[in-house]
Amino acid sequence: FRVAVETTQAARDYAAIRTMLEESVHLEKGAQKLALSAFELLAKAEADIHETEPEKVHFHEVGAIDSIIDIVAAAVALAHIGARVICSPLPIGRGMIKCDHGVIPSPAPATVLCLRGIPTYDAGIDSELVTPTGACLVAVHAKEFTRWPSIKTERVGWGAGARELFDRP
Repeated sequence: FRVAVETTQAARDYAAIRTMLEESVHLEKGAQKLALSAFELLAKAEADIHETEPEKVHFHEVGAIDSIIDIVAAAVALAHIGARVICSPLPIGRGMIKCDHGVIPSPAPATVLCLRGIPTYDAGIDSELVTPTGACLVAVHAKEFTRWPSIKTERVGWGAGARELFDRP
């Protein structure tokens, strides 16, 4: 599905997002737990960066409704199908990116902190390829990392974002 936000989004803090998820009557417990885990990891990363407590973390881009929906939708889908997520090492871009804090290095500091212990490699491109949202989703959901797992393919699905990179699909 596509999320269309037509108004400026207010940034939310971790406590507000956690309360929103905990009080949701429509979110199944398994999905709720996964979504809460992803936001907790991200809040801890941001707290480390800003030298504060996770409860005091104020999310900027990740606090917008589209990012909240990204994390919750992934949690709902994975919990619903009972997925065991196996992930390849992540391609990390480099360079600089613009965000609410101004210009920062890519990968963003929160991305790097969320990816502690997760295999990555230099993708050789000046672009943000793994966002903080993507990093916390992989860190919480992936149970194994491998270049190509020993699997028997039963179903295949393809999806992609809207970004166009000059050297890859």
